[in-house]
Amino acid sequence: MKKIKIFILSFILVAFVFVSYVPDKTFSRYTKNGGVNITTTSANMICDATIDNPGTYISNDGWAYFKVIVKNYNTSGTITQVPMQYNLTISNQTGSNAVYRYLDGAGNSNNFEGTFTTRNYSFTTGTQQSQVINVEVKTDSMTSEDVDFKVDLNCFQVQK
Repeated sequence: MKKIKIFILSFILVAFVFVSYVPDKTFSRYTKNGGVNITTTSANMICDATIDNPGTYISNDGWAYFKVIVKNYNTSGTITQVPMQYNLTISNQTGSNAVYRYLDGAGNSNNFEGTFTTRNYSFTTGTQQSQVINVEVKTDSMTSEDVDFKVDLNCFQVQK
């Protein structure tokens, strides 16, 4: 009887050891991708705008205007490292009721509107570039009036 217990216990122990060391069957499939290169380049984009608004510019149509000068370089002369496009959005601030239209050097323009966005303009890299956009301001009153406006410069990188 003692031999049978030892035999059964030995059998269970051997079975346990055997089961724990037998690996499960796994199947894997490996794919080799050759020639894949990923590169990342980081660069500084510079898109700067100033507003020239002395209050004395008068258009041929008799409307006051201001100039928005957009540049691809900063005050220290550093030029943007990426080609880019930009547009301007002009809108009234609270309490102002003026309408605006723009005129660029190429003759592009729009009708007078309370809010508008210009077409997209481009800058390249390598040389300092600037573009001037005249924005005419028209109000309902024929007297002098303070107008609060907002100019948003929207710049975005384009692919080389």
